[in-house]
Formats: sequence, C-alpha cells, structure tokens
Amino acid sequence: MIIQRKMLCDMQITASSVRLISSQTSKLCAEWKPPGDRNISVANCNSSHVVCAVGRDLYYIVIQSDSLESVGLVLLCSSQLLENDLFFDSDVNGFLFCV
Repeated sequence: MIIQRKMLCDMQITASSVRLISSQTSKLCAEWKPPGDRNISVANCNSSHVVCAVGRDLYYIVIQSDSLESVGLVLLCSSQLLENDLFFDSDVNGFLFCV
C-alpha cells in the first residue's frame, strides 16, 4: 500500500516494514520494522498515524515529517490473560494493557 501525503515523503506499508520515501528523490526517509523479524498482517493509516497488527500486537506509530515513532503497543488477550490486565513486558521495555 502506498499513501500519497502532502509532505515531502510518501508512505509505503509492506509485510516487513512501514517506510517513508522521499517524493522527490525516492530515497528512504525513515523505516519502522516490527520487533523480532515478524510480519505486519494488517495496517491502516492516515496522514499522521499508522496502526499495524503484528500477530496479537497492535502498534501505534506517529508519522513525523521525516521519521516514524512507535508510541504505543496493545497486546490482544490470549486465554491465559484476563481482560484489562496491565503487565510489564521486558521485550518492549514498557507496560502493556490487555484488551
């Protein structure tokens, strides 16, 4: 999926990454890849935000003019976790909220 943006970069989302590509030079401005060499299964975006599903994880990414910043992660519950549980995940070095 390629999204045209009013800024100097276009966005490209593939199974392996989210990319900002210069509209003028076609060079890579920024790239975000899911941790652990995992694939993006579903994604949606607008001109300032991206949401990617990677397995049971949902990543919230903010689009800057020339950078991508992952600012949030939600883990969809498995049968072993209770809804609305909050726990610490050392892989992402932060707290996750189970929905």
